[in-house]
Amino acid sequence: MQAPGKFESEDHRGDRFIFSLLWNWMGVAAGLFTGLLLSPYLIAKLGPEAYGLWTLSFAIVEYCSFLDLGFRSAIVKYVAHHSALNEALFVNQVINTGLVYSGLISTGIFGVSILFSGHLRYFFKVSAAFEHSFHVLILLISLSWCVGFVLGLFGACLEAIQRFDLYNKATAVTTVLRAVGIAVLLYLGHGLIAIGVLVVFTQCLGYALYFLLFQRTVPSFRLSASYASIATLRHMASFGMHTFLINLSYVFLNQSPPVLIGHFLPTAYLAYFQYPMKLIQYTGDAVARIGIITNAHAAELQARGDSHAKKEEASAAAAPSPHSTRRIPPDAECLQSASLRTTAPEWGNR
Repeated sequence: MQAPGKFESEDHRGDRFIFSLLWNWMGVAAGLFTGLLLSPYLIAKLGPEAYGLWTLSFAIVEYCSFLDLGFRSAIVKYVAHHSALNEALFVNQVINTGLVYSGLISTGIFGVSILFSGHLRYFFKVSAAFEHSFHVLILLISLSWCVGFVLGLFGACLEAIQRFDLYNKATAVTTVLRAVGIAVLLYLGHGLIAIGVLVVFTQCLGYALYFLLFQRTVPSFRLSASYASIATLRHMASFGMHTFLINLSYVFLNQSPPVLIGHFLPTAYLAYFQYPMKLIQYTGDAVARIGIITNAHAAELQARGDSHAKKEEASAAAAPSPHSTRRIPPDAECLQSASLRTTAPEWGNR
């Protein structure tokens, strides 16, 4: 990063924005490609009910995302801001405060999961053959979510310092490893629990890569709870609360349908609902990536006082929200139809 107070040229700033966007789209492409290839095979090998339980488990655990309280967006904002001004002390305070808060919340969430995960089968229509698998899967995904809630903050830090190349390389590596690993396990005849263990392992590997890459890129970073403080927590919360209600509504919008379907209908129906919805989310994510890049750029420009460039960048990046419509782009719709026909003829009718 350049010295504070010195504005980079518009050409260089534009090149950096496009370069970041291409790296983000590479990560989206990796997820879409593996999803199109793996999901039909996953459904064919596991069956509709087991696949429905797989998606239901993620939907249940994702409800905990509202406890983020906007701290991830606050970390992107303030790490970008203080990094632009070369304020290493404040960067350490923001990151370590976020880690302490996330660690406490994650510990509580995993404790609740251990206590109540065995009772979820009474709320959802889970057949006796899958009760044990469902219980273990909830615990595994809860563990993965809790680890990600803490260490995933280093992914936000990489976004804040605009190292989208490193972030998406780590994401692509873990995505491919997870997809190949799941395919191998299914081929060997393993079920939900084995796949859940693999997901936890690959997710933790990705979070470890985020941490190592950030630590290598920012040598001044120090991991210590002594940097955390209530004052910094309040400061971050004052910013994060602006995005809290938006994030909360998005969680309910995306996770409520699977939970309601799982409660009122057999879990096999979740497979018919979630598979096409995943393709919609992949394509919408490509647009959302523009906003991710803009957030980090805007925070950096604001820190340096380059308000004119910030207004230009905000105008250039303006685009409809990916969540304002559920219409699938034509290309994705064609891919979805072909993939459904590949999975099983009756899936298209469902």
